[in-house]
Amino acid sequence: MTISSSSPARTRGRWRASPLRWHARRYREAGADALFVEAPQSEAEIRAIANAFPHVPLLFNYAEGGKTPAVDHATLAKLGFSIVTFPISTMLAATRSMRGVLARIKQDGSPTNVVAELPPFNDFLDFTGLPEVWQLEQRYGDRRPEDHERPPRAAN
Repeated sequence: MTISSSSPARTRGRWRASPLRWHARRYREAGADALFVEAPQSEAEIRAIANAFPHVPLLFNYAEGGKTPAVDHATLAKLGFSIVTFPISTMLAATRSMRGVLARIKQDGSPTNVVAELPPFNDFLDFTGLPEVWQLEQRYGDRRPEDHERPPRAAN
């Protein structure tokens, strides 16, 4: 298990390196394996975080549209950020796709004209991990396995 900590770097809207260092050091002393400093708002602030903790695994939260500027992966790696998260990239992409499909359904009155462009239902089930959930339900669920009916797989 890896434990990461989040450290606020802003007080009253201003960047404050000294409280950042104090909090982050306390987290490391308490056993945190990696540090995450929330919402740096410039490349200078990102570099200051890296410079403050040169031998500590650092997490960079890449949230498109957030307050932190876009920084390419090579730069982050050079600075020492070994963990990069993308918490909303896929949600933003899915939102665009959902809007497009819904607009077509509204225009056509039916999803029949977009079905061929969509992934097969079984691919969706596999991608979301539902077969593994069914296995866990059978293994750890309250009911006996013979009482648990798994939904049938759709024909592709």
